[in-house]
Amino acid sequence: MSITAQLIKQRYRRENGIGLIELLIALLLFGVCIVALSQMQIKTGMQGLDNHQRAIALWSARGLIDRISANSSDEGITEYQTRIAAINDCQAFSVKQCESVPSGSEVSACSPSELAAHDVWSTFCEGEDSLSSQLIDYQANLTCDGPCTADSNMTLRLSWISRVSDSDRRLKSVTTDTTGTQTPSNFDFITLEFRP
Repeated sequence: MSITAQLIKQRYRRENGIGLIELLIALLLFGVCIVALSQMQIKTGMQGLDNHQRAIALWSARGLIDRISANSSDEGITEYQTRIAAINDCQAFSVKQCESVPSGSEVSACSPSELAAHDVWSTFCEGEDSLSSQLIDYQANLTCDGPCTADSNMTLRLSWISRVSDSDRRLKSVTTDTTGTQTPSNFDFITLEFRP
C-alpha cells in the first residue's frame, strides 16, 4: 500500500461520524429555536385573549347603549350613571327582574330607575357572557357633557387588564386620553360616544 493511500485511510477514520462539539452546537441551536417558538406561541395566545376581551366589551357596551337609548328618561339616565360607577361588586348588586322570564311567567312593571339598574346588572353581572365573567379587573364609567339628560352627549368607557401589555414592563406607566382620563398602561379600553 502506498503512503498516500495510508494517509487517506487514516484521515477517513478520523472523520468518521459526528464529533461531540458538533453535536452540542446542534443541540444548542435546536434549544434556541424551541424557546423562540414557545415564546411566540405564548404571545399569540395572550393576543387572542385580548382580542376576545375587546370583542366582548364592545358587544356589551353597544348593547348597554341601546338599552340607555330605550330608557332615556332623566331618572333612568341618572340611575345608569350611578349603577355603572358602582358596578365593581356584582355580589352586592340587588335588582328587580324587569324582563320577561322563560315559561311565560309575568314580570311586574318597572320604573325607569329599576329598569336602568336591571340593564346594568344584566350587562355586567348576569351569566357567562357578562363582563364580570369575561373581562379581567374591569372598570366602567358613564359621563356626560354637562348634566346628564336625554339630550346630552354621553361617553361610555370600559377598561380592563390587557394580558399582552400586562406582560410588558410598562406596568407603572400611565396613558392619558384626549379627555384627560388616565389609565394604567396595562389596561386596554374602549370609549364610545353617543346621544340617547
